[in-house]
Amino acid sequence: MAGFRAPGVRFTEKDLSEVITPSGTSVGALVGPAYQGPTNQRILNTTNKEFFQTFGTPTSGMSSEFGYYAADEFLQQSGFMWFVRTTTSADTVGTVEYTGTTSATPALYSDGSTADG
Repeated sequence: MAGFRAPGVRFTEKDLSEVITPSGTSVGALVGPAYQGPTNQRILNTTNKEFFQTFGTPTSGMSSEFGYYAADEFLQQSGFMWFVRTTTSADTVGTVEYTGTTSATPALYSDGSTADG
């Protein structure tokens, strides 16, 4: 809408925003925290139900749950989305057991493997 506010000065408003119509064939990817599911692996999700079964559901509405809402919205418009669950230092991903004393002994992981192979 054009208008005059002062003599010789003309203001014109131009809408530069674009709305991108999602295509059902779009493939997205998100990386973020989740309450459950495999960590540091990309997992293909094809439905909201599948995503929430794998990674849990948001419960508190905190900012750490924005990935859930982004995934939910994306999967409503498209059929494929990769998700990689990340963890923080406070999360327990696995356990490590040390044998012996403070001498250099290999670590034994919960799956039975050791740090040196």
